[in-house]
Amino acid sequence: MSAKTAKIRNIPSSEPVRGEALTFLVPEHCRVAESVLDQVADSFRSNDTTVAIARPARLPKGIRRIFASRSTVSWVEKNAEVDRLVAQAIISSLPEVVHPKLDWNAGNPRNFLGLAAALYSKPDVIVFSTLGMDPLGVARPYAYVKSKREEFFAVNVEWGIDAAENEDCNTAALFYGEQIWLGIEDTP
Repeated sequence: MSAKTAKIRNIPSSEPVRGEALTFLVPEHCRVAESVLDQVADSFRSNDTTVAIARPARLPKGIRRIFASRSTVSWVEKNAEVDRLVAQAIISSLPEVVHPKLDWNAGNPRNFLGLAAALYSKPDVIVFSTLGMDPLGVARPYAYVKSKREEFFAVNVEWGIDAAENEDCNTAALFYGEQIWLGIEDTP
């Protein structure tokens, strides 16, 4: 499956309730595109519900990367739409050590930066993903989101074991609210 053509067949409707969480599981063999997070977020959007997607911090690709700021503080400033002092406070409050140079950070610090930037806007619903993280790495973002969850409804997109094999889902997801399998298909 090409990441660019991933499409959700059906997203079960769920009423977002602050303080609660939901985990959407996708088959392990799927490569989930950014568009899947967008589709999940769109399913929760309404006139009176604000939704934020926590995307891991990363630099622009291609030629734009040459001109992009490589500072972690600058990334938070831009993505949380805050000034430098607030960005520094956001970074220092994270439960993960974050390097000042953005591209020197591994996956977990980048996920935390994305979560912090998304949470700063105080959304009603936050959609985030722990796809590709090891089970120990997944536990820390879960704990971080859980510690702040009273302020929003949390939706995580996580890999499960392939449904065709009738295996149990990823054990990391077991700690994070109701679990629902999403059907992902290729689109032309």
